[in-house]
Amino acid sequence: MKYVNDTVRGKAGIIWRQKGGEFTMEVIVPVGSTATVYVPAQDPEQVSEGGVVASTALEVKFLRQEGDYVVYEVPSGSYVFSVTGR
Repeated sequence: MKYVNDTVRGKAGIIWRQKGGEFTMEVIVPVGSTATVYVPAQDPEQVSEGGVVASTALEVKFLRQEGDYVVYEVPSGSYVFSVTGR
């Protein structure tokens, strides 16, 4: 699934896919903006960004676990979150 929009600050969007037991979500945040990202996962240790545990990735701030989602805050840029064991 894909949603990308042109804004006055640049592209913003999300692209996600489920393949087998892995969920992947690419998040695009325009310049000068921040985003709150809800990743569908039961455990923050299941979530990676850029190949490392998301809570240890540069620029990724763990906010909380909320129901079936792990919630992060990210500044402008592109991020690829992955969840295994779904």
